[in-house]
Amino acid sequence: MALALLQIAMPYRGTYADSLSLQNACATASLADYAYVIATNSYWYWNDAATKQSWENQEITESSYHSLSSAEKAALPYIVVP
Repeated sequence: MALALLQIAMPYRGTYADSLSLQNACATASLADYAYVIATNSYWYWNDAATKQSWENQEITESSYHSLSSAEKAALPYIVVP
């Protein structure tokens, strides 16, 4: 029971060398789960709102951000970069 509460309170999944390592270690996740990826120097979040649920880089270009649906925009704390 304590472990389940800890997982809800702390959705951080760890630090990974690259996105492939993250995807291999955590093939599925829950809403609000996140991890740090060294290769991109950024946080990645589990996107439950995507058509195909997946890990996504928090940093996104403006044009990519504009192509997202309203639900996808609301699902992650994106940082829009030029």
